This record gives sequence, structure tokens and C-alpha cells, in this order.
Amino acid sequence: MDFTISRRFHHQIQSKAQYLNTKTMNKLEIIDDTVAYYSTHPRSLGIDDNGDVRCRYKGNNGTECAFQRCVETDLSEFEGRSASYIIPNDQISFKEGYNIEDVGFWQDIQYLHDGGENWENGELSEYGADFVKRLKEKYQ
Repeated sequence: MDFTISRRFHHQIQSKAQYLNTKTMNKLEIIDDTVAYYSTHPRSLGIDDNGDVRCRYKGNNGTECAFQRCVETDLSEFEGRSASYIIPNDQISFKEGYNIEDVGFWQDIQYLHDGGENWENGELSEYGADFVKRLKEKYQ
């Protein structure tokens, strides 16, 4: 089933999984859900001690990175650590609809969110669209 959430309606729900209230999304659906979410919500960024802009699990004004958005567990204590560290070493509780325990997949979702070259003015950039295409080929 093809499912598209209009930008206006997407603001009223947190995710496609919440709306459908059904089984776990597959990897392709999570990729689409991530792109749709960050096309209408700001990415979770912050300034580190060196003055560099970095992704934050929990940012200002309630923003969350792509991995944090999909888990119940508060990942704030793991700032600077990736999904590849967190998933094997700690108990993680995924939100309904996102229960996929593939470390490499979540690394890719983090990079989709974190990679500044993937986004331009709050939209997926040309580079980002190419990255999403490669992810979909990898996980189909």
C-alpha cells in the first residue's frame, strides 16, 4: 500500500507508524518516513565545545535526531556515540513501528539525518536524494 502524508497533516502526527497503528514498518518505509519528517520538522542540531554544528540526540525546542525519534530510550547520555555503539551495548526500547534491530540500518538513518550535505533549506538536497536512492537499493 502506497502511503503519503501531506505536509499539513504530517505536522499533526509523529510518524506513519503512529497513524497506521500497525506492525513494524519495513526499512524502506522508515527511510521514507524519516525524509518526510525532516522535510517538515527541523533537524536536531547543536553547537559543540569547538563551535562546530553537530547532530544532537535531543536538540533545542524538542527536536530529536532520526535515531532518537524512533526509540523510547532517552539517548542524551550517549551524545557523540552512534547507533553502532548504543544498540549492541545497551537495552534500547524502540517506539511502536520502528522495531528493527539492524545496527547498520540505523547507522545509515543517522547519516541521512546528520549529513549536512543531505539537506538544503529544510529540504532534501540533490545529494540527499541520491543518498536516499542508494539506501533504498541497499535495503530493498
